[in-house]
Amino acid sequence: MIKRRDIWKWSAPLTVAALTATVITSAQATETGSAGGGAPVIGSPAKVDFADPVEFKAGKRSWSVAYADFDGDGKIDAATANGGNSLSVFKGNGDGTFTARTDYATPKMPYFLTFDLTTADFNGDGKPDIAVSGGNPIGNVGIYLNKGDGTFADPLPVPVGYGPNQVAAADLNHDGKADLITANNFAANVSVRLGHGNGTFGPERRFSVGPGPQGIAIADVNGDHVPDILTGNFGRIEDSLTVLIGRGDGTFADQRSYAAGESVNDVAVADFNRDGIPDVVVGEFVNNRISVLLGRRHGGFGPPQTYATGTGLNELTVADFNNDGVPDVVTTVSPDSNRDPSAPPPSDPKGAGVSVLLGKGNGTFAPNTFYSMAGTVAAVKAADVNNDGKTDLLGANLADESLVVWVNKGTQ
Repeated sequence: MIKRRDIWKWSAPLTVAALTATVITSAQATETGSAGGGAPVIGSPAKVDFADPVEFKAGKRSWSVAYADFDGDGKIDAATANGGNSLSVFKGNGDGTFTARTDYATPKMPYFLTFDLTTADFNGDGKPDIAVSGGNPIGNVGIYLNKGDGTFADPLPVPVGYGPNQVAAADLNHDGKADLITANNFAANVSVRLGHGNGTFGPERRFSVGPGPQGIAIADVNGDHVPDILTGNFGRIEDSLTVLIGRGDGTFADQRSYAAGESVNDVAVADFNRDGIPDVVVGEFVNNRISVLLGRRHGGFGPPQTYATGTGLNELTVADFNNDGVPDVVTTVSPDSNRDPSAPPPSDPKGAGVSVLLGKGNGTFAPNTFYSMAGTVAAVKAADVNNDGKTDLLGANLADESLVVWVNKGTQ
């Protein structure tokens, strides 16, 4: 079992200083010894064998992906948010395949450009709903309430900040109701709207973060059992990771910023060295790599250690894919550097896929393994889509306009 603190996706004042990343090669990585939690380090993690990707036709310019059991049949369903301004919902068959999609229009509002989506029960009926972020530059989130059978009502627009990119849901104030959080790329802030538990939300509050926030994660990084907010910022290198410490009432202390690389556009939290303290991984878009920052016992994070992935890193996900009790990291790989779901995909369909970095249990990773396919893979999420106890992958292929499934066949 992976030891971790609470992580939601539903850390003394710091002086910001530029940090030099430590590049870890396979020759430099520790092959023996113990992890922070006392468990032995895995010198050569067992490689994962993924089946060839299978695609299911989605809406125009499928850009992001999420999953939940929308119809309550015990099987994972999926949804893609599409840059052509639609939401596609797929019913899962329980074996890693999906039925034909049902499309829903995005809010009929000026400048609504679909970027991201997440799932949560926003109206307290026990059924997962969907939130889709959009805005360029006017910011809104479309809330699609589940009718109870896996179909959805027309979206209800919820105004947020300028240019929202990733969207998350969590209970920030411990009232048992899902709240809404967005990373506002056109402004150096996040928007928080506390849920009323009936599909509506309280007034927006904005909290300053680093410039150009794109990725967002909700996790308890300081062990006080209160959700904190982390953003990956596409702006200046000296504050490419921002942490907002939650107060437990839906408000947050002033930002703490950390150098975590350049052009950061996604962020996730896990205990990579098994010491019981949350660590952070971010995706660096321009440098085609991830940066890993290990958490410190009394708060804060250490310097970034970097690992190569592949071109066009847009999104990452964290899970234990080879069932060794250690979190691994998977990133998207794309043949171009496109970050805009409204833009046409590249003409060359080769060079896309996912990059898998297997954790060694001491905060370091084995060299990446690339699983290729044609197209432009813009998003990836970890989920057990066939209920066999092994973590599979769901993705969105912008070029092929499809939902992609990589079934985990076990270790090699």
